[in-house]
Amino acid sequence: MTTRHPRIFSASLALSAMALLACSESSHLDPLPLRGISVPDTSGGGVPVGTSDATSVDTAGGQDDASVAVDGADGATDGAGDVWTAPDSEALEDVATLEDTGGSEDGGDVVGPDDTGADGDEPGDLGGPPDVETPVDVETPDTSVPDTNVPDTNVPDTSEPDPTLGLNAGFIGGLCGDASECDYASAVCLTSGFPDGLCTQACDKFCPDAPGMATTFCIDAGSEPVPGAGGMCTMRCDFGASPTGCRPGYVCSLMPRHNEPATKVLACVPDNGQGADLSECQQALLDMGVPFEPASSPNDHPEGHPELTCIIEDPIRIGPTIFGIDYRYDQITNAPGKMFVACELALAIATMTAELAVDEVTDVLHLGTYNCRVIAGTSKISQHGLATAIDIAGVGFGDGTVWTVLGHWEDGVANPVTAAGKFLKGLVQWLYDEDVFNILLTPEYNAAHDNHFHLDLTPGGNTLN
Repeated sequence: MTTRHPRIFSASLALSAMALLACSESSHLDPLPLRGISVPDTSGGGVPVGTSDATSVDTAGGQDDASVAVDGADGATDGAGDVWTAPDSEALEDVATLEDTGGSEDGGDVVGPDDTGADGDEPGDLGGPPDVETPVDVETPDTSVPDTNVPDTNVPDTSEPDPTLGLNAGFIGGLCGDASECDYASAVCLTSGFPDGLCTQACDKFCPDAPGMATTFCIDAGSEPVPGAGGMCTMRCDFGASPTGCRPGYVCSLMPRHNEPATKVLACVPDNGQGADLSECQQALLDMGVPFEPASSPNDHPEGHPELTCIIEDPIRIGPTIFGIDYRYDQITNAPGKMFVACELALAIATMTAELAVDEVTDVLHLGTYNCRVIAGTSKISQHGLATAIDIAGVGFGDGTVWTVLGHWEDGVANPVTAAGKFLKGLVQWLYDEDVFNILLTPEYNAAHDNHFHLDLTPGGNTLN
């Protein structure tokens, strides 16, 4: 059995596909250059729109893996990171103890130069010959050219302000001069040791979230606790809103949750000069240009198996749009949505998406990623339970054409004859040949997969069926 390569290889593979995509924007490339399969003419017409009659599934993610008994190694939570300690010089106003709101935080998740020289006088006279004054010829016109390089101090500054300064404006994690600029109940504004101020509030374990704002997180307040509780709220890093994940003056640091230290999340704290605590996988995603939000492992138990725990390694959220392609659950009419995944799966999805973008795909239909359950007929946790699997139901194109696994896969046909059939078989074959996924199950495997491809990262796996 062939052992697959680590997922980090996906970054260079995807970057190659992204380069092809960039070229295609300026000069036409034949569709599917790696497979030689035609895609629909997106200028109009095309194959009639298909619909996916996918069976009802848990929208938290994942169809049944049927009876493929493959081992899925349990993940492990991130290692302990340095706990940031706040300065102790700030005088804070009293606030009431914040009750545990639950929030939406994890409950529903199932991402001028320094002067280098010294100022001083010029060196003195070193004893050279005396200067001789030359008489001025008053008949000779002055041909000297005035210095026109004097800066115009009246020119207004037209530079654009840093948009990330407004990250979470008026809410937890946003900048402030005083608490009146934090537009929510029980607000506190910390200024000493917090660049441009920090809107926060007391917390015991969770913090409230707000629409359109980066997700929040409750961390230990260190030596400067917010009165009424030992925790304080900050924002999680959001690499979709900022290249650094935070606003200026703050850095992503792996922080334990207050009163639940085993749960660690990348959150924004004042920059101590040590840089962001990114995993190798997260850095690879950023290098590929894939934004994400850090998340935490829910540590659920599969139904009927309280002895098992679904531990997600390096959990993040990606999407809903990757390289211009929208990821939608089940139907083309559903709004694009983010996906909760292990970072390793995010790399594989990004690699696949870069290739699909070259193929002029605009939408991917999926049936889920994370779903804490066991493989049917076994007591082993499914790769969906580790958030290292995704079920693909179909693809869409710019002219409205949709090709679904249920409607367009040519069952039992070794060499498909339709454009849709060729595309779908070519896609899954490419994903296998390029080691993007380790286990790939198609409708050829069994009837449970008639409406989707199951793609996962089982360690040591090497199966296309």
